[in-house]
Amino acid sequence: MSEIPCIVFLPEDREKRITLLQKIFGSKIKLEILGRFCVESGVGKKVYQQDLIESMPYSNKTIIVHIGELVSLGVLAEGMEKRKNWRKYLEVEKNMEWLVLLLHDPKRINDEKLKDSIKEFASLYLKHLRSLIEKYGLDEKEILT
Repeated sequence: MSEIPCIVFLPEDREKRITLLQKIFGSKIKLEILGRFCVESGVGKKVYQQDLIESMPYSNKTIIVHIGELVSLGVLAEGMEKRKNWRKYLEVEKNMEWLVLLLHDPKRINDEKLKDSIKEFASLYLKHLRSLIEKYGLDEKEILT
């Protein structure tokens, strides 16, 4: 079985954790929106809201509601960019890139991106692990053996 690098970061609160997973994996539209971030280099940096509205077979309101939920869940971040007009774009929050990688076809991700993902996820994981070690008063040597 081939594997892709993936570390799952979820909210500490049980109810928030369940809500996050239910809302994302229970919604075809949210999965389609997140699927738009699947690019050959791994996770796409920016997706424009207007492009989603124009390319998806759902109403503007439906897409905007689902985007809003993904933002409120902390999966996506919104930003504005001026080209000819102001355009709203979406980015995947760094600690939520694992969601997009779950949706990705591993054969389409290039090796360099996989290497970068391993480094990024390992760095994020070690930062979280360090705070847990401190929080629970563990000795690092206990973890490494």
